[in-house]
Amino acid sequence: MMKKNKKKRDARSVCELDKHEWVVFGTAVTEVWIMVQCVECGAHGTVDVSTKEEWGAAFYADETPYQWEDNSRVTLRSLEGDCFVEKK
Repeated sequence: MMKKNKKKRDARSVCELDKHEWVVFGTAVTEVWIMVQCVECGAHGTVDVSTKEEWGAAFYADETPYQWEDNSRVTLRSLEGDCFVEKK
């Protein structure tokens, strides 16, 4: 279960590239990106190409974050920043 939480994350070690535990927390409407964050290390990423179904589900992720399963489709954007989601 994921919890929505916007705060600065304490310094943590960065996960190996294919080991991130990505959680969808929102969308970037202008860019048409699905926004994801690793709940282990706080890294931020995007899914730049999504299906209509994926985009539709992500549009409501600000209220109900959920895990993203396909790490190969995530573009790493930042290794640090605000914490939008965390494990309960």
